[in-house]
Amino acid sequence: MTKAGRRSCPVLIEDVEYQVNEEFKQDTIQLADLLDLDEIESAKLYLGALEDAQELDRGPITTSVIRFHEKRQFLLECLRLTIKAATNLDDDVGSREIFAEVVKQILQIKDGRHDTASAYWRKCISAMGDIEKWLQQLAELAQKLSILGQTNSVDFVELLSYQRSSLVQQHESLGAVASYLIKGGYTSADDFRFLCTKLKLLDKHDIVLVHYIPALTCSITQFGSSEG
Repeated sequence: MTKAGRRSCPVLIEDVEYQVNEEFKQDTIQLADLLDLDEIESAKLYLGALEDAQELDRGPITTSVIRFHEKRQFLLECLRLTIKAATNLDDDVGSREIFAEVVKQILQIKDGRHDTASAYWRKCISAMGDIEKWLQQLAELAQKLSILGQTNSVDFVELLSYQRSSLVQQHESLGAVASYLIKGGYTSADDFRFLCTKLKLLDKHDIVLVHYIPALTCSITQFGSSEG
């Protein structure tokens, strides 16, 4: 990570000391700002991306961002499919019970109490809100760069586009996870009220808002009353 003629300094990452140059430091700081990471986590991500950059034919920062979002999306999809399998009544009972046990461990359910499951569900809803804020920040950044006439960088425009696309997918996955948790009986009427309050506070009509519909529909089915 050092280059001849450039001053380097040591950085400790996972008990391994690396000599890094100024370019590495500046890139990891920029990456930390882009992904809201601390600089050590950013350095780990950047370090891993150095090996993948040639394979993707992208710069280290772009590769780092791609790998970061790929990992998030992969984990969310694994979670979504696991909870779906645990709540799918059309599946074999034996396999459904196996996945249900995995879900209990994920939600840290003990003695049949669903307090932790409810808290986990609310974290999913809050995470959807965090993604909405992130998407808004990206939109504002793109607008700012457009006003300043700084949209000539193909790589940066591609990076913004990729982040938007990936975040929308992650938002959709979280919405699906939230709906499956409701379907599986892991939430309460209080969570339904929490969701309704959340939806009332949304001040932007955006395509990502449709990702709340499955959770809302499941909540109405689970907790709604046919009485006026």
